[in-house]
Amino acid sequence: MAQFDPTLATRPGVVTRAFGGWRNPQAMSVLLAGFLLAGLLFGLGNALLFLARDFLIATLVNFCGILVAVAALNAAGVALMDAARRAPPRGITALLLEGAFCFGKFMLFVAGALLGVVLYLLVLALLLYLSHVPFLGPVFLLLVLPLALVGSAGLLAALFVFFALLAPALWAGDAPRIAVGRVAAVLRQRPLEAVVSLLLLVLAVVVAAGTMTVLLLAAAWLVGSIANAMLGIEIVSGATLAGMVPAGLEGEALALTAAGMIALTLVFVAGIGLLAVVQFNGACHLWLQLSADIDETEARWALADLVVGTGDSLRSLSAGLSRQARVLGQRAGALVRRFPRGDGAGERRCPSCRTAASEGARFCTRCGARL
Repeated sequence: MAQFDPTLATRPGVVTRAFGGWRNPQAMSVLLAGFLLAGLLFGLGNALLFLARDFLIATLVNFCGILVAVAALNAAGVALMDAARRAPPRGITALLLEGAFCFGKFMLFVAGALLGVVLYLLVLALLLYLSHVPFLGPVFLLLVLPLALVGSAGLLAALFVFFALLAPALWAGDAPRIAVGRVAAVLRQRPLEAVVSLLLLVLAVVVAAGTMTVLLLAAAWLVGSIANAMLGIEIVSGATLAGMVPAGLEGEALALTAAGMIALTLVFVAGIGLLAVVQFNGACHLWLQLSADIDETEARWALADLVVGTGDSLRSLSAGLSRQARVLGQRAGALVRRFPRGDGAGERRCPSCRTAASEGARFCTRCGARL
């Protein structure tokens, strides 16, 4: 493992240059145009849902908005990575096509991660189900539950770090196998630098998001108060901010309220786009610094080690679970045979064959043992 470099997380380009993505006209134009179109579709979908009560059409429109937003995100990511690498800028069509390819590759990894999460949850459910074992169940749950909580938190953190590094690797044009190998090599050589840098980047985005939210809500209250007074209806209210049309509106009031909802959606979606540019630009610079000395050969070796290690871990886990289940079953069976549950309070049983005995009997009617 490479020596920990505490200055990597604060080098220019990781956090301090993350906001420089706002100066990239190509990424900003693609992302904001895509997000504004997606916001328009989201607002239209909500308006159709609350006005026309057409759930199917509203869902279809919102799904189209998601596709537009995802395409804009990946196109902007490619543009930001090109700028971070000082590569010649691409045309809009080339950006959209490359972003679509990156999105397809990214979704393959998402599907694989979901499969892994499902398998993890099945194993976790099996472990928790073993808590039904008589006598040993509470003790087993006392041991398993803390481990399950810590393991689940670690799994979520690992998935976040992996996908946060995988996305810029794909935007850089790496093939899926090479991208995973580079991510594995980075996490093996510089895990602390990667985690600390990502945490600082996320913290910067969260602070920017909080500041932007406060400013937008204050502006919405100010503009909404004037609009409400001039038009006589509550265009900006808690219901419209939540994407719901107040009940009892008709005619012009209903149309104005729907238009206000769409306008609010556009503003907040544009704000999300600005924050995405910050996150993506910081991730691109961070990835270039972390993977600067990792070539394709090292990436292939790291991927091979990852596959072999994962297989060994799964085999060890399977063997361990099988062994523990067998041991618990044997111990529970021994305890049940030694201390069986009676059918009623005060019931007498033979100490030898456990046959029920009547009150006052001195010998077992089945085996003859003294009671």
